[in-house]
Amino acid sequence: MNRGPRFLSKNPFTLEVMKEFPFATAAEYNSILDKSQAAYKIHKKLSYSQRAEKLVKLASIIESRKDECARMITQEMGKPVSVAGGEATRIAQFCRYYAENGEKYLSDSSVETEAKKSYVHYEPIGPIFAVQPWNFPLWLPAKSGIPAIMAGNTYILKPAPNVTQTAFLLQELFEEAGFDNGEFQTALFDNELSGNAIADSRVAGVTFTGSGPTGSIIASKAGAALKKVVLELGGSDPFIVLKDAPIEEVAKKAVMGRVANSGQVCISPKRMIIDKSVIKEFEEAAIKHMDAIKFGNPLEGDVNFGPMAREDIFDKIKQQVADAQSEGAKIVFQKEHENASGLYFPPTIMSNIGADSLLAKEEVFGPVLVLMPADDEEHAVEIANNTNFGLSGSVWTSDETKGEEIAQRVDAGSMFVNEVEKIDIKMPFGGTKMSGFGRECGTHGIKEFTNAKTVWIQK
Repeated sequence: MNRGPRFLSKNPFTLEVMKEFPFATAAEYNSILDKSQAAYKIHKKLSYSQRAEKLVKLASIIESRKDECARMITQEMGKPVSVAGGEATRIAQFCRYYAENGEKYLSDSSVETEAKKSYVHYEPIGPIFAVQPWNFPLWLPAKSGIPAIMAGNTYILKPAPNVTQTAFLLQELFEEAGFDNGEFQTALFDNELSGNAIADSRVAGVTFTGSGPTGSIIASKAGAALKKVVLELGGSDPFIVLKDAPIEEVAKKAVMGRVANSGQVCISPKRMIIDKSVIKEFEEAAIKHMDAIKFGNPLEGDVNFGPMAREDIFDKIKQQVADAQSEGAKIVFQKEHENASGLYFPPTIMSNIGADSLLAKEEVFGPVLVLMPADDEEHAVEIANNTNFGLSGSVWTSDETKGEEIAQRVDAGSMFVNEVEKIDIKMPFGGTKMSGFGRECGTHGIKEFTNAKTVWIQK
């Protein structure tokens, strides 16, 4: 059945449809899965050094094509070209990190038992089906794909429909590096075929980055098929500011973190929980820094704020702000731009947010900075934990010991003291509660899609 073009590559600045892609057919679906499984049977037999050699080559290739990658990202989802190239840079770092450390992380681990010899042996499990989002269309698939491939698995990427050209570019880069037998493939599956892939015996594991409702559906399907699954879902990250923090500096970091990628970041300061004695000072400083944001064509090098990636995302953030206003929230500041074309949503600061407000409960995936006063440190932690999410967060104070103590009390997969939340290659990344489960990065990430096999040799 011809279901027609459904994957649209549409420029969110010009609103021009650049390219249309049809859904994969049933025959193409089977071809992709068969090819991935066949590639796995060969790839898993390669030595770690052989896989590492290809990753090092991939790092060099993507660095040489960094500008091309940046331009494609900008055209498909609106990220300013001045920062879009950072995705390519991170991939190169990731390649070299796992090329250098992959074998060490997956080497046999001896365990002293009553046996003559006993150890844990890590081995790959097979093709991994990955459903990945649009907000970091190059970096996020690579973040889970590189360690999976280094471990000996193969990888099937189902991209978000609006970043299809970027997904095919990423596949091209992998192929140029020598992963050209189906180790990395882009698959334009619709929802039905994606569900089939999760249940298919040719797929060994599933990884997903995106919203909670979709993550729940994927986890349910993976559970029914008894498949290993990693979920990196949304967040409503607390940004806790104590009264002894350097307010001017902290407010600037809050604004820059909140408007980065036009607020379309899962790990990002979303709820500013500020000691009530300094919240007015913080608000004034935040307004100053938000007013300095530069709009314009994201392909121009001096622009640092781009449009929302799609119409539905623009509409949702607009509705969230309107709903919050109906609950009593107030817009303190909006950075308007009369000549901004495309899907630009004005960077916004809002106050008078109640503990049970939608802006306090929901993930706000746009450039909206929410101010919430706290009576003291205990109250700040209470507000921080009053959410179903648990991805990340930060604490800002001149007392590092106090900041560390508070960080350990916040329910989150990662907490930062005097630093905006971020992903470090060496540290595990993931969430708790409704922000998902499983980990990426570091030694935890490369072991997610491996079989930890006990080997026992009796005396």
